[in-house]
Amino acid sequence: MKGKKVLSLSMAALLAASMVPATAVSADSKDERTIKVLTIWNENVQGGTQTLKKLSDEYCEQHPEIKVDIEVVAQTDMNSKLSVLAASNELPDLFIEVDTAQANTFITQGLVKNVDEFLADNGLQDILSESTHDGLINLQGTTGVDDLYILPTEQNIEGFWYNKKMFEENGWEVPTTMDEFMKICEDASSKGIQPLSVDGVDKFYFTRLWGGYATSKLGTDALVKANAGELSWSDDAFKEAYQWVADLNDKGYMGAGVTTVDSATMNAVFLSGGAAMEYNGSWFASNLNNEEENSLGEDVGFFGFPQVEGAKAEQKDYVQNYGTSWMISNKNYDDALNDWLTYVFSGYGDTSMETQGVLSGFEMKEDHDMPYYTKLVSDMISEAGTACVWPEYKMPSEGMNTSLNNSQMLVLGEMSPEDYGASLDAFYK
Repeated sequence: MKGKKVLSLSMAALLAASMVPATAVSADSKDERTIKVLTIWNENVQGGTQTLKKLSDEYCEQHPEIKVDIEVVAQTDMNSKLSVLAASNELPDLFIEVDTAQANTFITQGLVKNVDEFLADNGLQDILSESTHDGLINLQGTTGVDDLYILPTEQNIEGFWYNKKMFEENGWEVPTTMDEFMKICEDASSKGIQPLSVDGVDKFYFTRLWGGYATSKLGTDALVKANAGELSWSDDAFKEAYQWVADLNDKGYMGAGVTTVDSATMNAVFLSGGAAMEYNGSWFASNLNNEEENSLGEDVGFFGFPQVEGAKAEQKDYVQNYGTSWMISNKNYDDALNDWLTYVFSGYGDTSMETQGVLSGFEMKEDHDMPYYTKLVSDMISEAGTACVWPEYKMPSEGMNTSLNNSQMLVLGEMSPEDYGASLDAFYK
């Protein structure tokens, strides 16, 4: 009897359980997924988050089981935040990387997705041009690694902007060689025209100038090799480049008090017709498109770094950067994340242009009504050669500070080219 009673109670319990209303997990809930994103911009600030948010909202309307959680941290805090997350193997699904050295660590540790594999698996190889793809590999700083692990947020090229009307009035042709460039500077100076408007407060314009000279002389991989410790910063070609920048100031071609000129003043001098040329990136297009800032209208042109004697780089081999980089975590990579990423990045180029007027580095499938100077930059990028890096792109932080701070002394004649090169070599011994 005791056994039968136990059995009866068990059967009753099972029967009672079967009668409980079905309030448990639904059949579709297994497909629910929260995708975590870590970025440095909120959606109301120009940057990759605006583009990402718009595309994510579109995707989630069609896939309500997918939620996208976007967390924003200050750029200065991103390194430490990612370091903590990586230490516990909890990197978010998609995140912004602001430090090349840290990106290298994540790649070598196998924490991030091989982007080439992602693109190939989803038929997206055409969303990056060959030039952009190779440029990104250069910028990710992984020596000896041919696969891509980062994606861009924007695309910029650097070179010389020039006053077309002033050039025409003085009979100057767009220079293709350094000799031609220097003759324009000499002629302009003799006529009381400032040849170059330069921001010396921020210092990096000085290093961009000697970096462009050295790249032209040694080839598009020169600064990559120097940053990897494979080429001395005291190489004769580098010392020639340092001396050239110092000579520009010594001859007065940069204007008076160049180390006290900030970026706003540099731009104002050029845009008011006070200088013939200005070295700057394509981000300057936003100033040029602004009628309140630009009194020159559409009379501004652009050319790449003139070829020096014995040049190994082409004039169309521009310094290029792609903003801060997107990286994809391997930790929770699944079909849901793959589908969302495919949707986002296949439409990234067009959406970035539509919502922000920003060239993102991704190819666009549609024609867009671009502002004049944005279109000019787009055309120049489409014809660009090899993407080049800038001097400090992978320097250790102390080396970068030394390069920038000493560049002012170099330009002012307070430091010799030999000492400047030696100050950089000290970080590679």
